[in-house]
This record gives sequence, structure tokens and C-alpha cells, in this order.
Amino acid sequence: MIKPLPHAPESMDPAAAPAEEQKRILADAAALAEEVARIVRDNGLSMRFGNNPREYVFVEGWLAISRANNEQPHATVKEVVRDPETGDELIHARAWLTDLRGTIVSRADGYCGTGESRWRDKPFYARASMAQTRALAKAMRLRHAWVMVMAGYSPTPAEEMSEDLVDTRPSAVGPAPARPQELDDEPGVAHVAIKAISEKTGKKGDGTPYIRYGIRGSDGAWYNTFSPKFGELARTARESGARATIRYAVTSFGNDILDFAIEEPTEDTPHRE
Repeated sequence: MIKPLPHAPESMDPAAAPAEEQKRILADAAALAEEVARIVRDNGLSMRFGNNPREYVFVEGWLAISRANNEQPHATVKEVVRDPETGDELIHARAWLTDLRGTIVSRADGYCGTGESRWRDKPFYARASMAQTRALAKAMRLRHAWVMVMAGYSPTPAEEMSEDLVDTRPSAVGPAPARPQELDDEPGVAHVAIKAISEKTGKKGDGTPYIRYGIRGSDGAWYNTFSPKFGELARTARESGARATIRYAVTSFGNDILDFAIEEPTEDTPHRE
């Protein structure tokens, strides 16, 4: 069971809390961070952007911290405006967290616009949903970023990252990147189940669009490819529960996929309903 963090009385400045109370708060936060790290890891709720050593957690992972503190999330679309610089449509959303008494304890705004290549052709409801998700993730970040850092992850939610907002600054040392699970003496080959798939869209220097797929295996490692074929095979393997053989090369950009094949199922292979 996840234990919520204690809060100082309203009349007390948390920074001025007695030393023993501060130690108890930090101990509870460390226990919560450990549990959150397990939830994020087991459910594939994070991804790495660029060469950053720390992974970024999706809103579902942040909700684990918020709900452990008995907070209720709220979000709504405020307005639809135009970007003053580009003229692109921007959906403006606002999110807030309330405690058990209904008091607002955190609030933030989020946006999603047609200027983003990934969302340009998406329907309005999908962009509105992402704007609310970003606002909610930011509201939780403002309140709980310190716990997420203790869990070993970036204090920035994954939803706040985009092609134009990839944080390339050096980060504090986080968990060591997972190494691919190699079989016997066969380097550059991993035999894994597919746990998560991410997509990043962008444009090459000549304007040609591309999709970069990130594929997370049951060994905890991320494998990268620009091949739509490999991306589709990975999606098929994840949906069916089949294992896959991934041949890869380790480069400065990560584990680049050279070949991807779905393994033949055996009697012991689990199947998703």
C-alpha cells in the first residue's frame, strides 16, 4: 500500500518544522518514491528523450503520487486562441488538484496547438484532451517534482516534451540506462517481450517527415528505429503477447534496430485476451 506524505499544519511553515518531523517527512517521501519507481518501471510509464540520462514519466505515473496524497485531479478547456507568433490554433486548458476538503493545492495551464507536427492533423477532441493532460501533468509537477526526482526520474513530465522542447542540458546522475538482454554469446541480439512503444514525429532537413519509434523490451532497454515496418511488427508483438528477436547496434543515439522478427509462439507463450 502506498503511504501518503504527511503535511504540516496550516499554521506551521514546513521549512520550520521540527527536525524529527522533517526526517519523518523525508523517510515517507523516500518510501513513496521507491513505490512510484516500481509502478513506472513495471508498467512502462516513462521514456527517454535524446541522450538525457534520466527518463521522463507520463501523467499516469505522476497520478500515482497525487492519488497517494488523496488529491483529486480536475481539468477543463478554457479557450481556443491563436499563437501570437505563428497564428496556429492553440487550445488552452487549465488543471488543478484539490485535497480532501476541496481546497485547491496546485494549479497550472497547458496548451496543444496545430503548430506541432504530431497534433496538426488530429481532431479537435484529441488536441483538447492533450492540452488538459499537459495542464494536469504540470499541476502535479509543481507539487510533487521533488518526489519524482527521488524516484530517479526527470522532474519534467513526458507530456511537456516535444520536438522543439527536448531538454539537452546535463542532468544529475540518474539510474544507469538499462542494457539489452543478450542471449548466450550472441552480441547485439535481444529476445524480449514488447512492453511499450513510443512515436516521435519530425521533419528532416529537406522537409521530409519521419517517425522515430522507441520500443521498450521486457529487459528494460529501449530500442530505436525509423522503420515503419519494424514499428508495426513491434505493435503486433505487444498486442499478441509474442516475444521478439531484436538485432541492434549500440550507437551514440542508443540501441538502433537492425532487424526485428516476431518469434514463433510456443505452448508456454502467454496470449492477451
